[in-house]
Amino acid sequence: MHGLVWRILPAAAPEFPARCSHCTHPSLACTGRFRVNSSAALYDIWLIYRCAACGRRWKRSIERRVSRDRLGSRLDGYRADDPHLVLRHAFAGVTPKSPLPYRVLHVPGSANPRPEAERKAPDTPGQAEAGPSATLELAGPDWVQVEQPFHCGVRWDRLLARELGWSRARIDELWRSGRIELAPERKLRARVRDGDRARIADLAAVDLAAVGPWMGDAGQVGETPKG
Repeated sequence: MHGLVWRILPAAAPEFPARCSHCTHPSLACTGRFRVNSSAALYDIWLIYRCAACGRRWKRSIERRVSRDRLGSRLDGYRADDPHLVLRHAFAGVTPKSPLPYRVLHVPGSANPRPEAERKAPDTPGQAEAGPSATLELAGPDWVQVEQPFHCGVRWDRLLARELGWSRARIDELWRSGRIELAPERKLRARVRDGDRARIADLAAVDLAAVGPWMGDAGQVGETPKG
């Protein structure tokens, strides 16, 4: 066994840091919808946002005066409001100010990792989504590697508590005793980054299926029990 990959995927797009032109609310919420206009065989694409305070809509320019040939299959995705395209563009140039809702997929680690040169950047518009295999070989069955194509802002202590079904007090105790290690070495309350790894003593003995699939937002949905 070569450990696990925890793929963290956002369940919502980040707000765009721009003031509403109508009421000056400091940010705009993504609606998850595109607007597609064509003129003289050229296309303009916008991602639609809405002010949470007054409801006024705002269009964020995504593609301007682009031909159908250049858009390729993305055009169908824009017309269908493809969720992954929405995330690609919503995260482009935006760092969430607060943790986002997320879900975690558990994937077996790869014994034959892909070379670094083959890794994709799924948060870059126009590129393909990264494949399901792990990109780094894990050191053993007690290791977990994070794949996080879009930064959700989740902290390590909260992620570990929820994925393992343990209290944060227990996670903190194990970290202080060296039975949980982070690589690269970081504080337990640090934000999780793509490519981070964790060694969890006796991870192979944890019944992850009993914990069940998790969808949370690092503090508001399904709080971890205190203990």
